[in-house]
Amino acid sequence: MEKHIDTMGFILAAIVISITLLGDREARRSENQTNETRRSSAALFEALNAGRRLTPSRISEMVRQATVRPDSVVRAARLLNSLLITIVVVVGLDALRLIFVQHLQHPEDAQLLVLGLMIGAVATGLYGEYHARLERRLAQSEFRKSVLGKLSSLSDHLKAEAPATKIDLLIAGIRDEFPNWGLVPELQALGYLKRGDAPAAVTMLQEQHENKFDGYTFPVLVTTALTRTGQLDSCLPILEDFAVRHADSRVLEELLFDLGLANAHRDCLFGESRRQLATQIEGAEGRLSFDLIVEDFSETRELAEFGRAWSHPRTGTQPWAPTDTAFPITWLWQLLAGQEPSGGFDQLRAWRDITRDASALESLGFGLLTVGQGDEAVEMFDAAIRLNSSSPTGHWGWALAYFDRSWTEKAITGLKRARTCGLADGIYQLTDIWFHKRELPTAEGTLHILGSRPTLQDIVDLSLLGFQAPLKPTNTPQGQFAQQFIDTSRRTHEVGR
Repeated sequence: MEKHIDTMGFILAAIVISITLLGDREARRSENQTNETRRSSAALFEALNAGRRLTPSRISEMVRQATVRPDSVVRAARLLNSLLITIVVVVGLDALRLIFVQHLQHPEDAQLLVLGLMIGAVATGLYGEYHARLERRLAQSEFRKSVLGKLSSLSDHLKAEAPATKIDLLIAGIRDEFPNWGLVPELQALGYLKRGDAPAAVTMLQEQHENKFDGYTFPVLVTTALTRTGQLDSCLPILEDFAVRHADSRVLEELLFDLGLANAHRDCLFGESRRQLATQIEGAEGRLSFDLIVEDFSETRELAEFGRAWSHPRTGTQPWAPTDTAFPITWLWQLLAGQEPSGGFDQLRAWRDITRDASALESLGFGLLTVGQGDEAVEMFDAAIRLNSSSPTGHWGWALAYFDRSWTEKAITGLKRARTCGLADGIYQLTDIWFHKRELPTAEGTLHILGSRPTLQDIVDLSLLGFQAPLKPTNTPQGQFAQQFIDTSRRTHEVGR
């Protein structure tokens, strides 16, 4: 029985030492978190008061630094303490059994000693755990009260799609501290999107854009919000204006290409293959929910996947084609494929009258010209020029459309305007020859006048003049589309002869 008491004493001493080390480690962890919270909060205040940009990625990093990560040593110490306390209790119960069995001379003293050791072990363990948890609560309380804590809490609420009142209350608190921070209206817009109120998000983002607040996740938010409200063609003018201030944004660069492609801009349709843009954030599992990337919303994710597929080889036997009827490229693709375009010409005319996208109007005008719809093409180029009177390709297309209608004098006038606006000299000379002779020089002479090795866009443009430059179509949607454009143009010219 004495061995039982000795064992319990040694184990109790071990528990005291372990609890002391655990409390000390937790105290240091809590102190480090408190110091990091204060340091990061001060850095945040300093940066915003100095007018420096502070992105969601940087805030995610600050929150990670100010958040104490799980400590394997602390976890192991707690398991060890629990095991030691359990051993003390088991040994103590066995000692009590022996006291009754052995009929000791003074059993009360032995019982009290054993019970004291058992209670001491349990009490020491409970006190140590209470002290450690108290340290953690104090540090966590300071973190939650800080602006970093509020941002972290807002992220959790947005991710969990908490009631709007909680989200609005957190955003209001952040706005009170930083009324001029450009991230705040984006947080509000994200809250609107989470609750399904896309029109309110559009209003908030347009107001932010007009006030020229620095944007952070603006490209993803505005594209998503405008897409959900059926205003996809309004994205590009806003993003292009936004790009003047933030031309270094890779997400913005990607979405500009993807939207331009969806809206059938010629430089995106026939431009050289662009490099793959990575929008994933390293350590994405630790980012806050408002540290947005393209893949966070189905609208921008599908748009990006469409853009990435354009100049990459197709796989499988299933033919690839754009299918979203909100994209003008779908209408153009179907037109050149000889199908009835979505909604027919009535939908095209309705879209033409409300859009602000001159580049898309030009592309559709060239498509109409290719299939011999000269009257519709003239209307399309007229609308494009009203929106952008300095576009050389707009005036060039207008000239081609009037020449197709046999209005040679107006066509020549339009060609001169195109040259004044910056039309490439080679294309100007070849078009002028076409207008006066209705034929081009030999292939060698045409390429010599062009002045450089023709790009894919040059080859497509020359097909409008009846020149069939050799093209080896690539196994990509871009190559397929370019070949389709050229073949349709050739058939139209053959019918016109």
